[in-house]
Amino acid sequence: MGPQSGAPRMADGLDGRRIDIDRSEPAIWLDESGLLHRGTAWIALSDTEWMLMRPLAENFAETVTRTTLVEAAWTSAEVGERCLSQRMGQLRRRIETMGLTVFTIRGRGYLLDFAGHAPVKSPRPLR
Repeated sequence: MGPQSGAPRMADGLDGRRIDIDRSEPAIWLDESGLLHRGTAWIALSDTEWMLMRPLAENFAETVTRTTLVEAAWTSAEVGERCLSQRMGQLRRRIETMGLTVFTIRGRGYLLDFAGHAPVKSPRPLR
């Protein structure tokens, strides 16, 4: 079942391994066979890429902490910062052909959004 037009929605989430997101652009969703879809295009993700993409897609255009991503993709807490950074770089390159990108939010985590939609920077607090 493909994405439906109309209001933004999220379907099945954690249980059904399918997440639909609609922000007035072609919807993206993950399916149970490890594919990431956007409109009629799709790419196959590795198991680790799929597990990293899941919380990013569920929280589309919102920051997902590094801890959340590590817990989603690995059972061992021994995963280092460099391992996650390398995997995120691979995922970033993998999804760029679909017009998606993963932004690094320094000191906080990562954010999935459509390419060209840079996260809005907060003004610096006055001293």
